[in-house]
Amino acid sequence: MTIPGLSYAILMAKATALRLLPERNRGITPYYRQGFQGRLTAAESQLHHHGPTTCLLEIGCGRDLLVSLVAAVCHGKRTIAFDVTPLADLALVNFTLASLGASPVTNWQDMESRYGVRYVVASSIAAVTALWDGAASTAAFEHIPVDQFQKMVSHLRSVLSKGRGVTAAIDYRDHWSFLAPVSPDHFYGLSDTAFGRINPPRMFQNRLRHAEICDCFSQAGFAIISQEIEPLALTVPRARYAPRFSHQTDEALAIGIARVAWNRLANDDTSCASR
Repeated sequence: MTIPGLSYAILMAKATALRLLPERNRGITPYYRQGFQGRLTAAESQLHHHGPTTCLLEIGCGRDLLVSLVAAVCHGKRTIAFDVTPLADLALVNFTLASLGASPVTNWQDMESRYGVRYVVASSIAAVTALWDGAASTAAFEHIPVDQFQKMVSHLRSVLSKGRGVTAAIDYRDHWSFLAPVSPDHFYGLSDTAFGRINPPRMFQNRLRHAEICDCFSQAGFAIISQEIEPLALTVPRARYAPRFSHQTDEALAIGIARVAWNRLANDDTSCASR
């Protein structure tokens, strides 16, 4: 059973448009102009856990490279702003730099030479050859396909030494709720097939839940040292839950946003991808 027909038809139409229409340059939207202070606070909350980090890898740096730039400009760290697609917008990067009281850059080479921020686009973090000893991510883990996520966590395990950290802000809500009249938990009622039809690559969600992500990190030898949870109101009736969610508790499913810091434990051969 799916969500009501009209809502699902709306999502199908929007998903088709995202698949067919080219990506447009959205510029410096109100999300960036009006929400900068809140996003800066969120970035600083991650960087609070990266005191010992000398070179930070930002996983899924997005359009404005915020965490990388804050780490470099405000904390003097070298950073690697990593993404799997070239989303970064130089005008938006310069807006962020200006908001931090820093001078603009003319290109990515200028950004690296002036601030120590290297912008890297590659298929996975395993392709990042520069040395890094900490990792941070904002609203990216929920968009990584499950098999790639498992490989990423295993690679984090292989690179980071004991005591080094990974921080992440993860948004578990159905992202269609930002664009259409559906609830943030609506995909709990969708089978993999039904959700696949409205899950285009441009806004792909893996639907991993918090317990699953934390279990993967735990199996890879990481321990949670800090965690903040924002709740998610459950509106989809249990009788409609897709099999992938039906065995999980209400408490586990009622997590909307999580901000987590993990530390690497003693080196070992544990890997979530091998379990």
